[in-house]
Amino acid sequence: MGFSTSKRVLILVPLILLVISLSSLNVASNFIDEARSLLKWKASLNQTNPLLSSWILYPGNATNTSSSSHLETNASPCSWHRIRCNKAGRVHVVNLTSYGLKGMLQEFPFSSLPKIAYVDLSVNELYGIIPPQIGHLSKLIYLDLQINLLSGKIPPEIGLLTNLTTLHLSENKLNGSIPREMCQLSLLEELALDMNRLDDSIPSCLGNLTNLFWLSLYNNSLSGSIPQEIGKLSKLVELYLDTNHLTGSIPSTFGYLKKLTVLYIFNNKLSGPIPEEIGNLEFLRNLSLKTNNLSGPIPASLGRLGNIELLHLYQNQLSGSIPKELGNLSSLVDLELTT
Repeated sequence: MGFSTSKRVLILVPLILLVISLSSLNVASNFIDEARSLLKWKASLNQTNPLLSSWILYPGNATNTSSSSHLETNASPCSWHRIRCNKAGRVHVVNLTSYGLKGMLQEFPFSSLPKIAYVDLSVNELYGIIPPQIGHLSKLIYLDLQINLLSGKIPPEIGLLTNLTTLHLSENKLNGSIPREMCQLSLLEELALDMNRLDDSIPSCLGNLTNLFWLSLYNNSLSGSIPQEIGKLSKLVELYLDTNHLTGSIPSTFGYLKKLTVLYIFNNKLSGPIPEEIGNLEFLRNLSLKTNNLSGPIPASLGRLGNIELLHLYQNQLSGSIPKELGNLSSLVDLELTT
């Protein structure tokens, strides 16, 4: 004869409680693992910010993970300063911008924070390399390491962060080439690599990052020509390629960047004419092509740039007369054409 309903319930209740208990234990264990890994990184830093004093585990919690009943809520890093968690209680955000951090990224818990989506460590004094383990942060959407002292090459593993929409590595001491693996970041909207020591050419595959609206590569040692493929970045609003060693001509494909408001290509070694197609950029406000080796006439098509406020063409080898069409530029505030 089968079990009665009451007997089945009596058997099921302990099983359900066991499952809940094991689940709670697993969640608590995750809290402890994430907390310990962050504390290990904190211990490796030379930082004096008193706000990080909230990053602590009570002694009992730090050593006992065998029973969830003895774990307090303070075992979770979710209550720590500048840490935010998702609904499941996993670390989701680490924001320590301008915190006076001094140290390396070697001990940062790349493999212990599988749910993290936002990391901002900008404006500190972090030094050393960007470790290849950064590729473990597969959920990362936002990464800001700008204004530090990081050196070495950008690791190719950064191409594994395929959910990234923002990548800021500006104002460091990074060298070597821009890794082609970066072209795998198809969701990227902001890419800032300016004010480093990057060399070699601009990868043409950056033209595949068609969600970009901000691309900043200025003040490096980039050489070679500007890839025609940059013209495929139809969402681009600001483009900074100035103060490098770029050669060749300005691509006529720039005429396809219809949303562009800022185009800075000054302080390079570019030659050839100013493309007529630049006149198609109706939203352009700032255009600086100064200090190159550009030649030929000033295109009359620039007179169509009705929103232009700054136009710098000086220190080139331009010839011919000033087009009367420039008189149509009613928004113009700063015009410099002198040699």
